[in-house]
Amino acid sequence: MVVQLVRMPACHAGGRGFESRPFRLKSRRNSGLFLFYLCMEFFTYILQSEKDRSYYIGSSQDPNDRLKKLNRKHDGYTARKRPWKIVWVKPFATKKEAIQMESHIKMKKSRSYIETLITNSSAG
Repeated sequence: MVVQLVRMPACHAGGRGFESRPFRLKSRRNSGLFLFYLCMEFFTYILQSEKDRSYYIGSSQDPNDRLKKLNRKHDGYTARKRPWKIVWVKPFATKKEAIQMESHIKMKKSRSYIETLITNSSAG
C-alpha cells in the first residue's frame, strides 16, 4: 500500500494550519529591511561648537544627519552654540554599545579626556 501525502491549503484543513509549507517572507519589501537591521551600525560622536569651542557628546545611527539637524534653526542649548562640526566618531555594532560609550565619556566630565580621544583618533 502506497500512501500519497498531499499538501492542502489552510482553508481546507479546518484552520489548523499544521500543513507543511515552505518558508516564505510575507513580502519582498520586508526581506531587505531585515538584512538592513543586521548590518546597521550605531555611532558615538563628539561635536564641537565653532562659536565657543564647547563639546556635545551623543550617539546616533547617522551622525551627519544629526549634525544637520543641530545646525538648523531651532530652540535649546545647541541652538545658542551653532554652528557645530564633527570632531570624533566611533562606530559600534549595537545601539547599546554606542549609548554606553556616550555615557562613559559624559561621566568623565573632563575636557582633557575628550581632547585626548580626539587627538588619539586623528593621530592614527
